[in-house]
Order: sequence, then structure tokens, then C-alpha cells
Amino acid sequence: MAILISASLDYSGSLILGQNKSYTTSSAGAMWFNCGSDVNSTSSIKYTFCSFTPGTPGTPGGSGWSTGGNVITANYDPGGAGNATAGLIAGGTCSPSNIYNASSQEYDGSTWSAGGSLINARRMGAQIAGSQPAALAVGGAGPSTSRRLCVEEYDGSTWSTQQALPAYHAAAGQTGTTNSALAFGGFHPNTTTKLTGTREFNGTSWSNGGNLPAGRYNVGAAGTQNAGLSQAGSGISGNACTNEYNGSSWSSGGNLLQNSPYGQGLGVQGSQNSTFQINGAPTLARMYCYNGSTWTTTDQPPGPASTRNATSGEIGNAFIATGFTGGSTPTSATYQYISGPGTPGTPGTYSIVTGSINLI
Repeated sequence: MAILISASLDYSGSLILGQNKSYTTSSAGAMWFNCGSDVNSTSSIKYTFCSFTPGTPGTPGGSGWSTGGNVITANYDPGGAGNATAGLIAGGTCSPSNIYNASSQEYDGSTWSAGGSLINARRMGAQIAGSQPAALAVGGAGPSTSRRLCVEEYDGSTWSTQQALPAYHAAAGQTGTTNSALAFGGFHPNTTTKLTGTREFNGTSWSNGGNLPAGRYNVGAAGTQNAGLSQAGSGISGNACTNEYNGSSWSSGGNLLQNSPYGQGLGVQGSQNSTFQINGAPTLARMYCYNGSTWTTTDQPPGPASTRNATSGEIGNAFIATGFTGGSTPTSATYQYISGPGTPGTPGTYSIVTGSINLI
């Protein structure tokens, strides 16, 4: 007896013809046949084939701070973007003697890898706008005017030049996206004047926004161009103020629970109504959450407190990387904050193919 397969069937292994069998469950690769009571008395055999498409895994939940992978190159004052599972740091200085660094490093939740280098090496000052695959490095501090005013955009592999800032903004707050960014405060690197100006970027050019109520630098930033948040900073009385931006003007928000002259690098890129700050004074490592009106104390970061670090993320998914802990060499440590139940995966699916095998 010859067997002719009259349907498309990708099957390897022995074909065993037998009596009717009843299957109540399916498994990937299973194949069964309905042969009748006598295989020689029927002209065809019906088959059923089961295939399986795997689902997608979920993401694990977290319970707070943990130690992550060390950075490749430790820095003071790099800029940070993204979050604890897709982070980016760029620029900085490799030593207190201001050796400017152009390197970028990308983080996947456990390991840092080399990214594209900045066109202009400079000290960014803790934050850059955007995410790991789409970031904007605005201004900074460097040995030349061009570096202090330059703006560069990152596409996940390469930095390219964007329109320069219309004025100096060293150690400014930066937040938003590559097509809708906000930069404010800072200082003039030639005169050390504390700045109140706000600049808005539309993806192509800069325009002026509403001024901060008082000049400050080392200022933390969060939110968007039309719902921004300024946190603490140096050069202002008390260092505990919070201001909220509505797209045209700044207003007062809830005060921080303690003075924070190193706001920059501590306020992360969450939203105006849901962000957190890590106080950076070396003996005052504390984490605070903001709900749009009030700051509250939450988990304390592990390890020695640091300033002049890179910080980015949002509540439940953030990181602190490298920075100054009081010694002569920047730390290479990374601390990541993952909190929440995680996300469920999707189940796999079975598909059933039926057909017949002709007996000739």
C-alpha cells in the first residue's frame, strides 16, 4: 500500500497507522490519525496536527533599590536619560581637573555598553532630555563657547548637531523629548550669573519661555514642555523650592522636605505630578516623591550618597549612575529603583490543522 499526502504537511518521524484514538489535550508537534477499524479497507486517513506559537514573557516586579552593573567609564557630571531598564549617560569629566569626556554609555537593566560619542565633549550636569534611543543634550560646561551653547540629538547610535542655544545655560534643568524640550535656569560660565531664562525646543529651533521666579543652577527637572517641574538648585535662598511650568509661566509648588543645593541629577524625568528626587548632599541620601502638590519621604538609596551623578527615570523605574562620593575618583556604581507588581506576559496559542492522507 502506498500513501499519498494530499495536503501540505511538514512532519518528520515514523508514521504509525493504528486504531481510532481519542485525544483530550494538545501539545506542540502532536499528530494523530483516524484510520478506521481496518487501514486496508479505507481510502483515506484523516489527520490532525497541532502547532504552538510561544507567548511573550512579562516583566518582573520590584521592591525598591538594588545595585546594578558598574559603568564602563566613571565620570563627574554626566547627563542621564531613559530609565533603569533602558538608560543612557553621556559626557562628564573624568577627574576633578576637568578632563572633558565625550563618551556615551547605554544600560539594559544589568550591563552598560558603549554608545555613540558626543560631537563636543563637555560636562552635562546630570540630566539630558528624552530617552535612550532619542535624547537631547543641551548646552553644558566646556573649554569653549561652542561647547557651552551646542545642542546634540541622539538616535540610539549617533549624535548629530541641532540648533545651538540662543544663550548660555550651564548646569541648567533639562526635560521633555527631542521634539518638545525644555531648558531653564543655570549660570553664565563667564560671569557665574545665576539665570532665570527658560528655553523651549520644537525639534528644530529654540524660543523663549517664561522666566523662573529666581535664578538658580544645579536645578532638577521633570515633566514636559507644557507641564514642567523645577526642583531645588544652587544660588537660591533655602534650596527647597519647587516650581511648576504650564507652557508659558512658572508658579510655586510644594516645598521639598529639606534644602537641596544639588537638585540637578536628583530630580528625574517623570511627570509634573509624579516624580521623585534624591537629595545629593553626601551625608543626606534620601528619596522623596512628589504628587503634584506635596513631597513625601520614601525608600533610601543604597550605597554611599553621591552628587554630580547621572539620574533619570520615573517613579518605579529609575537609576543613579557614577558621580562624586567625596573621594578623588568618581564612583562607577549604579543603583536602580524598580518598584511595582511588574507586567503580565501573554500566553502562547495552539493552532490545529486538519487534513487527509489518501491511500492508493
